[in-house]
Amino acid sequence: TEALAQFGRHPLDNPGRANLYRIDGAQVLLDYGHNPDGIAAILDAAAALPHKRLLIGVGLPGDRSYEAARAVGARVAAANATLVIVKELSDYLRGRPEGELSGILRASLKSHGFPEKRTQYLRTDVELVGRALAWLKPGDLAVLFLHENVAQLSELLLSRAAL
Repeated sequence: TEALAQFGRHPLDNPGRANLYRIDGAQVLLDYGHNPDGIAAILDAAAALPHKRLLIGVGLPGDRSYEAARAVGARVAAANATLVIVKELSDYLRGRPEGELSGILRASLKSHGFPEKRTQYLRTDVELVGRALAWLKPGDLAVLFLHENVAQLSELLLSRAAL
C-alpha cells in the first residue's frame, strides 16, 4: 500500500497526465488532453495556478470531429492566454489531410475572439516544448497538451525541473 500511496508524486509515474514541472521560476503543466472535456478540465486546473503570463500549446488527433475541434478552440480562447500555439499532429492525422484539423482549431480561436497575433503554429511536440521553454519567464505558466514523444519530452522537462 505504501507504493500506491506514493504513486503520482513524481511526473514520470504517469507521464502525460497532469504533470506539473517547476522550471526556473515558471511552471509547465503537461497533459495528454485529446478531447474537449479533458482539455477543459486541465485548463480549469491551470486557472487555479498563479501565473503572470499563460501559454497554451494544443493540437488534436485527426479522428476528432469538427465539433470537437471547434469546442476545444472555444475553450482555449476563453482561457485568454498570452500566447496559443496550435500544433499539427502529423503522426496522428488518421486519414485527414495535414493542416485540416489544426486549421479548424485556429479558425475557432479567431471566431471566439482570440487575436490572431497571439496565435502561432508549429508542426511537432518537440518544437512546442522548445518554444515554450524559450518563452517562459519566472512567474509564467505553460499548459502543453502533448501527444508525440511524451516520455522523452517528460524526461526533458524533468531534467530542467526543480523537484
